[in-house]
Amino acid sequence: FPGNTFLLFFPFSLGQLMATALVLTALLDYSESGNPWRLWLWTALGLLCHPLALFAPLLCLAIALLRPLNSMQKSVGAGAAAFFLLAGAITAADTWLSDPGQQAISLKNFAEFSARGIMPLQPFAALPSQKLYILAPLIAAATGYLGLRWLGRKQTLFLALAWAGTAMTPLLPLAIFGDGNLRNLIPEHNAYLLALAPSLALGMLLHAFWRRHRNLRWAPATAVLLAYAFTISQIPGQSKKLFREIWYWKAVTASYQSQPGFLNSRARALFQEGDSYEAIQTYKQALHTKKSGAAEAAESMSGLGEIALRLSMPNSAVIYFTAALKADPGNNRAKGLLARAYLPVKKRKTAEQLMKTAETPELLYQRGMLRLNLEEYNGAFSDFREACARDKAFCTAL
Repeated sequence: FPGNTFLLFFPFSLGQLMATALVLTALLDYSESGNPWRLWLWTALGLLCHPLALFAPLLCLAIALLRPLNSMQKSVGAGAAAFFLLAGAITAADTWLSDPGQQAISLKNFAEFSARGIMPLQPFAALPSQKLYILAPLIAAATGYLGLRWLGRKQTLFLALAWAGTAMTPLLPLAIFGDGNLRNLIPEHNAYLLALAPSLALGMLLHAFWRRHRNLRWAPATAVLLAYAFTISQIPGQSKKLFREIWYWKAVTASYQSQPGFLNSRARALFQEGDSYEAIQTYKQALHTKKSGAAEAAESMSGLGEIALRLSMPNSAVIYFTAALKADPGNNRAKGLLARAYLPVKKRKTAEQLMKTAETPELLYQRGMLRLNLEEYNGAFSDFREACARDKAFCTAL
């Protein structure tokens, strides 16, 4: 919609299409009547759709400057040829210069934009070879000759200025913001040129309607105003819908982040990154969650015990691992870590008794780590090999 287009500046939009069509209609109307008040009316209507409508007074000013000339068609052809010859020369210089500087890059982009202003060159504009843009003057001359022969002077002037003005689109932000922002306008500028063809057809239709039905000349303006008013009326509803969606996803995210499983995973990631304090606080937050079950509580206690074991606090680690096994007796990882925590507190027999029977790959891996700490390398290798045979995920220990 036009209003959303004006707010979002989205290039492939109905608002841009309507604004460009109004600009082209203003050009045709002003080239025949010379009435400046209608020009400003068209511009104001176009600005309701898209800022692109600001090109209307600039292009019509060019028409007013060229009108007193006797050989208008020759002047337009010479101007277009000079413009594209300059673009081609800049492109050639930038292509063959051995060490182009910062300014040369900006000039190259200017040449690309100029070449893309001609419809026949648009399919080749995306190619990496810059030498194709030297064809711009030839195509400009051919376009001008065919226009003068088949379309007439005024409409040829109109077409040349429309193409030239659209090709000059990046010059306004270039003059305001400098060279650095020019490179970021390549996708936007391509979008403008791609929309020029349907806008041209729509502008011709509006111009024909204006000439044949002068008693209904306010119909296009009324249609544009109605479309804009409809868009404005839709914006509050769209904003409300967007707010509801944002609120919904915030609620979903908050609900998911309060799950004990998510908190345990986050605490484990924090611990692996070396942030033990935040990991401890996150594990405690998971323990105090109302939704925490026996398995989640055992995972939290086991994580706290692992941190305590890493911080050389074996007594605290034994307490945490014991609590984890009470909450979930089937937690093999907590069982193996508890056996390893018994070693620093000189409870080797208790650790060996705890790991005497190992029936799962997890317990075999933990018993292998225990025997590795006891320097029983043969037994550790045997446990690692058996764990790998049962589950390929434990083959990294070998």
